[in-house]
Amino acid sequence: LGQRGLHQEPPDKYLFGCIIHGRHHNQLITWGKLYAIAQRTGRVLVMPTFCQAPNLAREEDQILKQDLRFMPAELLYDAQSLDAGPVRVITQEEFFKDGKMVRATCQGFSGRGDCIESPRLLSCGAYAKDYMSVHDRVLALGSWVFTHAPRPPFVQDCFWRLLRPTAPFLEALADAQQSLPHRYLALHQRTFGYNCEKILSSFWARYHARVPPAKRRRAPPPSLAECRMPPAFVQSFRNRSDAGPFYVGTDNYQPEWTRELREIGGVTYKIRDLGDPVRVLADMLLDFWVFVEAEVFLGNPMSSLSYNVCAVRWAMGKACPNIPRPDEPETCFVFDYTQ
Repeated sequence: LGQRGLHQEPPDKYLFGCIIHGRHHNQLITWGKLYAIAQRTGRVLVMPTFCQAPNLAREEDQILKQDLRFMPAELLYDAQSLDAGPVRVITQEEFFKDGKMVRATCQGFSGRGDCIESPRLLSCGAYAKDYMSVHDRVLALGSWVFTHAPRPPFVQDCFWRLLRPTAPFLEALADAQQSLPHRYLALHQRTFGYNCEKILSSFWARYHARVPPAKRRRAPPPSLAECRMPPAFVQSFRNRSDAGPFYVGTDNYQPEWTRELREIGGVTYKIRDLGDPVRVLADMLLDFWVFVEAEVFLGNPMSSLSYNVCAVRWAMGKACPNIPRPDEPETCFVFDYTQ
């Protein structure tokens, strides 16, 4: 994978993760935690397979198994950039290059039934209760890692600063930015169908219950405006960016709310068709990188996409003015506080 990062001679031990459960940005958090675990256990991290369904007409529509699309992570995120940190990162193609079945010690992972398309050449030969005590060559962990907080989550374990888009998304990003001022504002209109205010209210209750006052001194006041992103709320932040159009990334479940933002200068962007299987994630991933590069980003605190944008921005020294973050800079996975 080109020039290696901070790691020297790589160990002959590997970490393989099954992360197909949840939407893409839940899977991305799981991958980030696997990176931290690989750092703690001295293992090479195998890039995962992502699983995604096409956009549904309604938030509450059921996802059918036959509609799922599977894609190697290296189609979406630059492998060389990820390999430039303290953990050696390889693709599944490199991991399975000899075409032979790989036997793994597994935790929270039952093999093919868990990952469907992902571990075609991986099987569980043994099971563990504590991954830190496993010394076998291959360790495979299941999607339970999403709810697990690897300790200690120090900054050097975070992969957010290493996350970069692949060339097709870099090209689309440059194209989308042509219609925006240099220092632009971008917002994430994540409406959760018609349930956003209810969900966001419960988020604020949990956040204040789990984060003591001494650790949320810089937190923004509780707000439900992030659901609709009404024009008055957006306008209150526009003096922090250059005059001109601003970017709107939306889940498309409330088109009339998006229309209100277009009337005051909001613009959206539709990425060119990148083909299967990336097609189902292309617009959302472009939004992600437009958000990351913005001068000002307004997100929805209940959205894992918004929190992942902020995780990358915080790693870059940028702000997220309306997203609460505990006063614990060493914490990689701030979204854990919202669950």
